[in-house]
Amino acid sequence: MKKYIILIIVLILLIIIACGAFVFWKYIIPKKESTYSIINSYDNSFSIEVDNVFEFAKQSSSDDYDLVLKSETYNSEIYVSSFGSSRVRSIEDVLKSDKEDFSSKFQAITNLSEFSTFDVSGNKVYEYHFTSSNRYIQNYYIVLENKVYVFDFDIDKNNDYEYSLEDYTEEIIKSFKVL
Repeated sequence: MKKYIILIIVLILLIIIACGAFVFWKYIIPKKESTYSIINSYDNSFSIEVDNVFEFAKQSSSDDYDLVLKSETYNSEIYVSSFGSSRVRSIEDVLKSDKEDFSSKFQAITNLSEFSTFDVSGNKVYEYHFTSSNRYIQNYYIVLENKVYVFDFDIDKNNDYEYSLEDYTEEIIKSFKVL
């Protein structure tokens, strides 16, 4: 009988210690706050905010892109380009054609989505995505009065990272500001 009482007391103490450790870990230890960097395009025409957890580095200037960011840690890239839209009659037709052209450059495409839309600072944004091999590709088009900005997120989908860039792409798009 004494053995059972001692065993019960030990189990109760272990449960109390485990609960105390959990409470300490969950509520007492300060959580790491996210910090963001504001990154300007090469010509300083726009900026975006990116969570520093992804460790993106701005790549050297490019003739093809307004901005290129690469994360070696997360094996992912963000490519931003733009084109004039003042003479475009149907932006939807241009975007559909661009989507077909861009997605045709990849092999073994799956889950090619339709366009979805939302607004950022009064500007219409179109989005589509697909997977190809071990990559998740997500494209956004931010349509301004005379210009369209194209954001191409090229994300490693075979990872065990603490954070997934897929969950932050829309946040990055919503941080877009014309300077």
